[in-house]
Amino acid sequence: GDKIQAILDEANSTPEGVAVMLAELLDDKKSQSYYLILSKEHNQGRLLEAAHITKDAHQRGLIRITKPIYFQAILRRWGFKTKFKKTLWKSYKSTENQQNKYV
Repeated sequence: GDKIQAILDEANSTPEGVAVMLAELLDDKKSQSYYLILSKEHNQGRLLEAAHITKDAHQRGLIRITKPIYFQAILRRWGFKTKFKKTLWKSYKSTENQQNKYV
């Protein structure tokens, strides 16, 4: 809804911005490059929505597994692809490294 749109605006709707937000919401900074792939492949609003559902469920003590696993389960239930080929990983990794050079 509107809340998600506001969050997207805040993240500047860039895949990188969304990846950072997903990593923060899910307490999973080490997987940020994975979230970058997700946010390039899928609807960013839906990803953030799933992350918020996950965070909410976690706060209410409903999750017995890690937040990232719960998040992926939601995505799969929605029919989103959560596994990506190694080649895709490599292509994103290399663009990530190029961006870091100019920081």
